[in-house]
Amino acid sequence: MHSASPADNNSQNSACTTGGADTIRDHKPTPRTPDANDRRRTPRYACHGPIEFRIHNWYSRRGRILNLCLEGCLIQPREATGYAIGDQLEMRFEVNRLSFRVHCIVRQVRASGHLGVEILCLSDRSRAQLRELIDELSHSGAEPLASLCQPSR
Repeated sequence: MHSASPADNNSQNSACTTGGADTIRDHKPTPRTPDANDRRRTPRYACHGPIEFRIHNWYSRRGRILNLCLEGCLIQPREATGYAIGDQLEMRFEVNRLSFRVHCIVRQVRASGHLGVEILCLSDRSRAQLRELIDELSHSGAEPLASLCQPSR
């Protein structure tokens, strides 16, 4: 089990996993007919905001977040080179004036350069704030995107 980074001002406690089994799973999925290729478990919503991340604690990269759910997000790095499935990220992102610091793993690399990432670790306080943000997005009239959110493996 990992612990929260000292730079994470959001909490003293953290919940981390490496396999995704204990990640945030308490949001009820929207009823729908599942696609056989879709493993997402919670609704995802379009959103926008800046991101900053490091892969394997190397150079800092920037970009933007495109959509978000309780278990992960789709991001668009400014530089779309050299990312691979399995890369681990330390990422900060902001949506609706809420800032989050999370530990993620890349689960999908698209030809467009977009990365699908699964959240592996975030503080208890950040987890509660993320739930509130998802609820806010769901009540803002935004429809869930075409598939539920659980990055493909």
